[in-house]
Amino acid sequence: MIEIVIPWVPDQECNPNNHKVSERTRIRHRKQGAEAAHYPMREAFATWSAQSDLVAYLYNRPVRLDITVRWGYRQRSWDSDNLVTAMKYLRDALQRHGIVLDDKLVQIGSITQERATTQPETILRIVEAIPEAGAGGA
Repeated sequence: MIEIVIPWVPDQECNPNNHKVSERTRIRHRKQGAEAAHYPMREAFATWSAQSDLVAYLYNRPVRLDITVRWGYRQRSWDSDNLVTAMKYLRDALQRHGIVLDDKLVQIGSITQERATTQPETILRIVEAIPEAGAGGA
């Protein structure tokens, strides 16, 4: 399991239900999350690749992505499906930083929303997915 702590939470401009801003603005705000994740993901890759013999990607099989959002003061929680949409560029960043081979391998697991006791943050936990019983042949 890899845990990546990102000092960012999606703001209202990322919410797909916010019709006060254009889609272009929503995308720009979602990309800010991927930018905030650059150093934490780079550090996670360096730490885990140093501990193993993996060359290019930490995971080349399906993984489960558990998301915890610790909202700041006066920030409301969102519907889970809106939160998944706002995190799209973070999933893309997992591939860009070599953590997963392809972002199509990322399955959304649990989504937890809670109040932050310090700074607002998003925590990504990446766990190798367990194949379902009976899947895959023999």
